[in-house]
Amino acid sequence: QNAFYIGLGLQTLHLRYPRHCASALKVATWLSKHPRVAWIRYPGLPGDPEHERALKYVPNGASGVMAFALDGGREVDNRFMDALRLVTIETHVADCYSCILHPASHTHRQLTDEQLRAAGIAPDLMRLSIGLEDPDDLVADLTVSNSIHFYTSTNALPGGLEDERYRTTHLVMRRIAAKDVEYRMGWEYYNATFPSAANVTGCAPHYVKMTNDYYVAVYETTQAQYQNAVGSNPSANGTLDAWPSAQHPVENVSLSDLRGTSPRWPQGGHAVAASTPIDKFRSVTGLAFDLPTEAQWEFACRAGEKQAYANGCKEDWGNRKNIGWLQGNGEGYAQGKAHFRVGLKQPNAWGLYDMHGNVLEWCLDRGDKTWNSASDNWYMNAYVANSGDDPCVEPAGASTGDVGTLRGGSAQHSDGVSYAYARYQSGINFSTTKWNSLGFRLVCPGIIP
Repeated sequence: QNAFYIGLGLQTLHLRYPRHCASALKVATWLSKHPRVAWIRYPGLPGDPEHERALKYVPNGASGVMAFALDGGREVDNRFMDALRLVTIETHVADCYSCILHPASHTHRQLTDEQLRAAGIAPDLMRLSIGLEDPDDLVADLTVSNSIHFYTSTNALPGGLEDERYRTTHLVMRRIAAKDVEYRMGWEYYNATFPSAANVTGCAPHYVKMTNDYYVAVYETTQAQYQNAVGSNPSANGTLDAWPSAQHPVENVSLSDLRGTSPRWPQGGHAVAASTPIDKFRSVTGLAFDLPTEAQWEFACRAGEKQAYANGCKEDWGNRKNIGWLQGNGEGYAQGKAHFRVGLKQPNAWGLYDMHGNVLEWCLDRGDKTWNSASDNWYMNAYVANSGDDPCVEPAGASTGDVGTLRGGSAQHSDGVSYAYARYQSGINFSTTKWNSLGFRLVCPGIIP
């Protein structure tokens, strides 16, 4: 039977091996730069003593196995392994699942440190075999510094996504596979007038090329999450439904409240002022959080859908109410409510909630709208700089101006702003605009440094 299983595995080894190697190189590179890692050995890393031999003998990949150690010795190693959630402690390698082993505590536990060294095994050595996982979900604990866990899906989350911790003390981030992807941003009709709605501008259809994967929060940032990371809650709340307001979106924050007045995007890049809420989210998690660009936001909102709503609805279809809180559904003001508990509506195809309506969401881009008399529509200068079908690469919006940009619709605003391609822009000032219908959703890079 063992021979049968070995033979069965060998039949697909040539398919699995490149994935093992590619993922291992990413993990080894990350570990080599981490300040808590004492040393690492992986032949695929430039500078490794065996790197030249790896290039000569295994040019297509240096395996999925590496050895490393943390500062602090075997006690720290054991605490580290006990805290792992995606990686399991096993004695074997080349599994579909990532495995780790501390030989001094397991397979060679009968040996003294001197005997281990004599056998060529460092007492603090951990052997890590990278599997085939593609972790879709990142979970950041907002109550413990630098506590990050990865999961293959929301189904793998302890307690399931419905556990209230993921709306209060933890942030769940979904990986968006966007590297080198081109998509058509803007409304779906090339020669049609943008559907009218007060204070709403559209985005003329144009192609955008994304350059990197990124993580986006499954939920809009809640009041409890903001309180845990920042230490305060600015929300005006309005009249709430029966759910505890802690699990409602945080609101009543301006763009300058979140990031500071200087440096501004895009000149300042992702730098934010010290002690701002975004800076505090970064400090407690160690992640490079920021707000999404409009291109990132719309790509995540659409989840591959070309229609106005991510569930395939066009502008006037009734079942759009299933995916967002919309004023036209008889919700929001009609019920005396400013907003609702996050995650009550259906998610889009990528598992993201409330992107079509709960509170409006800040994006990084500055507003830069221009009236196009030929098409009788507003469009954004920064997004249509290229002619024809040439894609605008990772657009960052306008470089000047104090007009902010909001996306996503809300329970208090006209349905027109809830379209995937619509923005609420009229009268939006990045430093003074703050309403109880205005919040935000966090993103961070797809490669965690």
